[in-house]
Amino acid sequence: MQMSSDIERIADFAVNTAKSTIKIGRVESLLPKTSILSMKDKAIYMLELAIQAFVEGDISLAKEVGEKDDIIDEKKRDNYELLTSILKEQPELTDQIVELLFINKFVERAADHITNLAESTAYFVKGQMFDLN
Repeated sequence: MQMSSDIERIADFAVNTAKSTIKIGRVESLLPKTSILSMKDKAIYMLELAIQAFVEGDISLAKEVGEKDDIIDEKKRDNYELLTSILKEQPELTDQIVELLFINKFVERAADHITNLAESTAYFVKGQMFDLN
């Protein structure tokens, strides 16, 4: 049951990311200055690993998911620092920066839920709880 809840939350974060993207609109984007796209790619890879870990019952793949989550957490912090520093210098970009900060958080939280999927897989395989976060 927990896995279905995590999958639903991942989907919710995807929807929220899409809504924030629409709000940003067609302005010159600050996105290339951030590592949000790299975070997104890593999160997708994590999801692929988590699914493969579940299908194959492979704990080592589940652990790899947790390691990737640490990278995403670090990138989220770096993006926050970058975007808030730009905000101080260019307050006219507030709307876009706020939405990018939301997206930054959404991707990081999706990765956390993907890690939860990997933890559930590890539990199914070994019969004990693992903290991969």
